[in-house]
Formats: sequence, C-alpha cells, structure tokens
Amino acid sequence: MRHTSLSDRKSSRIGRAEREVNMAGKHKVGAISYGAFSLLILAGLGSLHVLARPRDVQSPEVPGAVAAPAAPAAAAPEYKQTADGFKAQMSAALSAYQKGDHAEGRRLLEQFRLPDSANWFAVQFGSEQGETLSKRYDRLFEGYLSSMENHLEEVASVKGRKLEMNLKPGTSAQPVSGGHPGSQQLSGLLPAKDPACFNVNFLIKMTSKADLVLKGNYGANLWEDTFLYQGGAFRFLGHGAWPFWVWRDRN
Repeated sequence: MRHTSLSDRKSSRIGRAEREVNMAGKHKVGAISYGAFSLLILAGLGSLHVLARPRDVQSPEVPGAVAAPAAPAAAAPEYKQTADGFKAQMSAALSAYQKGDHAEGRRLLEQFRLPDSANWFAVQFGSEQGETLSKRYDRLFEGYLSSMENHLEEVASVKGRKLEMNLKPGTSAQPVSGGHPGSQQLSGLLPAKDPACFNVNFLIKMTSKADLVLKGNYGANLWEDTFLYQGGAFRFLGHGAWPFWVWRDRN
C-alpha cells in the first residue's frame, strides 16, 4: 500500500488546479476567438451592405412618410366659339412652325380633328353609314393635315408674312351639283340634326404692296374650309363651304 505525504497531496491538488485553469483558459480563448470571428463576419456583411447601397436607387421607406402625388396631365386648352377663338387656335399652330418646331405644330393641328368621330357619325347617320363616314373622315383629315401644314410653313418661311382668317356662320344655301364631267356630285345624305357649322376664309398674301406697285404683279393664296365647334375647340369638317358628307366620295 502506497502512502502519500502531505507534500505529495498538495502537489497533486496544485497540478489539478493548474489543469483546470489551463482548460478554462483554452475555453476562454476559444470563446474570444469565436466572438472575434463573428464580429469579423458582421463587419464584412456591413461593408457589403454599404458597398451595395449606392446601387439601390430607391430611398429607404420612412415610417409615416407620404409619397408625393404624380403631376396631373396637362389639359387641352379651350378656345371660345368666336372668330378670336378660332384665330387663337390656328395661330398657336402657326407660332410653332414659325419657331421651327414642326412636331409641336403638327400636334396642335391635330386639335382640329373631330374627337370620337365614329360615335358622332353613328349618332348622326346611323351605325352603317356612320362607320363608312368615319373612315372617310379619317382619310380626309390626314389630307387636311398635310395641306394645312404646307400653308403654315409657307407663312413661316417669310418674315412678316401673315395668315388672314375670316370666320362666319356656315352657309344656309343648299349646294348645287355640277353639271360638267368631273364635278362633285351630291350624296343625298342628311344628318339627324344639322350641326352649327362655320366657314373660314383664309388668305396668304405672297407679295407686298411694294411688289405690286414696282413689279405690277400680285400673288395670293386663298381657300375656304368648314368647321364645327365641339369640346372647346373648332373641328375640321371639309374643304369648301359645306361638310364633306354633302358630296359623294370620289374614292
């Protein structure tokens, strides 16, 4: 049987205590290392978040914040049902051409188009005739756009040249069909209710008074169109003194 001395027992307890301290130290070091590693990961993620943020174009949502309302679309201008109202509508398009803005001029000329023409003609002439007249109107209006654009460009090409416009109530006289070959023939179509039309006489003086006196010649461009007032603007209805449906379609 082995006998241990008091000094041996003390040494044994000291050794065991040192091992426990060393083990605790190892666990503590491991915990510190794990904590440092976690901080490094979090720091790395934070760096990635900061780097990615400039690519995010949306601002973070703020509690209680109210988004700004979208700007309302610009409403189409309204023109008075008067001679001055017609001049203002046509002069707006002319001004755009004089500034060299052909796209804006074309857009403003589009305001002379009869809105929802299919429904309007269906109400006035019935569904069958209405569809035919609506298609004919669309074709006719495209020609009007081109011809009116040429007139306005003609005015805008010479400084000081003017477009004179004279609006008056539409004629109440019935048109007379031409008796010679090639003349327009009456269609016989009558709307359910005669619309209140307007006739506009246009004049472009191609030469000034000085040219007339000195050169003995004079040039001018004259024509007449028919319009309807609807929805705050004048709408083209045909060349000449009557709406287009009075005449047979040549096409």
